Amino acid sequence: MLDGYGDGTFRPEAILTRAQFCKMVVYAMGAEDELGLYRTVTVFPDVKPSHWAAGYINMAAKGKKVISGYPDGRFGPACTMTRSQAAVMVNRMLGRRADPDFISSHGGVHTFLDVPASHWAYYDICEAANSHSYQQTSQAETWDALL
Repeated sequence: MLDGYGDGTFRPEAILTRAQFCKMVVYAMGAEDELGLYRTVTVFPDVKPSHWAAGYINMAAKGKKVISGYPDGRFGPACTMTRSQAAVMVNRMLGRRADPDFISSHGGVHTFLDVPASHWAYYDICEAANSHSYQQTSQAETWDALL
């Protein structure tokens, strides 16, 4: 799931880019055998087939549907991966969806002072931060109770 750099280093204190995280997600999903189908596809204008992570990014977007780009259509492969972006991608990878009705109507839900309900990833962050029982359907996750 993790590789080092060509010079033999790992760089443990380096930031994680969106491209690097896509590679980790594809390996975590056990989908690396399908990479050949996505190396020559262009999903985002800033990820050309020649980009080292094109297969991982395109598979994560088009094949596995765990990522999306920015509103302007770009992906930003060299951009820093944020915690909110990671929460969204991991939730999608695991097939998890927040229950906005439960979250909005129950007082015991763990939220964060710096993540208002208007934040684009608010519900995904709540999904990742709260242990809960739930019922899963193909369209939604309905929370039963906080654990």
